[in-house]
Amino acid sequence: MKVFIMVRLFIVSLILISFATPAYAYIDAATGGLILQAIIAGFVGLMVMWRSWVYKVKAFFGCVPPEEEIDEADADTLKKEEQA
Repeated sequence: MKVFIMVRLFIVSLILISFATPAYAYIDAATGGLILQAIIAGFVGLMVMWRSWVYKVKAFFGCVPPEEEIDEADADTLKKEEQA
């Protein structure tokens, strides 16, 4: 039943799209800059998210120590340097 509704909706969407008329619109410089900024921000966000996921996967398999261990190791190193 759900598949039938989805197919029917798809066919109706195709029919409506086929009767669309041209918009005769343009994109001015400000709108183009806004679109470009959104694309760049999305790309940078995906890169940061990907890097975070890769780090978490590596930490899960033990390739990279978790952040808490790194902080403790840095604290121990600083204490040793202060004592010397």
